[in-house]
Amino acid sequence: MIEWWLATLQDPLDEVKAKIVSAWERMMETRGANPLMGRILGVLYASSQSLSQKDISREVGYELSAVSQALNLLLGLGAVRRIKKPGERTGFYEPNVPIITMLVGALTRWLEAEKAFHSSIKQSIFRLKEIQPKRGREQEARRLLHVLEQMDSALSRLVEILDEAVTKMGKVG
Repeated sequence: MIEWWLATLQDPLDEVKAKIVSAWERMMETRGANPLMGRILGVLYASSQSLSQKDISREVGYELSAVSQALNLLLGLGAVRRIKKPGERTGFYEPNVPIITMLVGALTRWLEAEKAFHSSIKQSIFRLKEIQPKRGREQEARRLLHVLEQMDSALSRLVEILDEAVTKMGKVG
């Protein structure tokens, strides 16, 4: 009777784990990284113990070779670490960085990308103000300048918000 009850409790936990894995996958994918890396991070963060490549492969539903490549990338980034267990020939993996640090890092990279984009918009505004449009294209030049200035304003605000978020999250970690 108790075994049946314990089995029913596992379903909600599996659902929660799946949501954690999905969130990490989505986060990596939206930042231009391999979604498998996110799935692996989600599985490792949701696990109560370190996992072998075979365990990870089974959990994420990918071939061992793909998991191996993604783990090597994550190792290179310092996001996971490989450990040896006494008496075991295989390596085991676990997260190497607190979740808040991972999130602050991702937010910081987003901020840096937006700052670079903002800088290129400012350069385009400067360049557009500097040139003399060909005859008959003055109205188009004014319209383009207006669009660039709107982008400049929006990006200024976005960079300000992201900078504030990075600062606040850094204090939490």
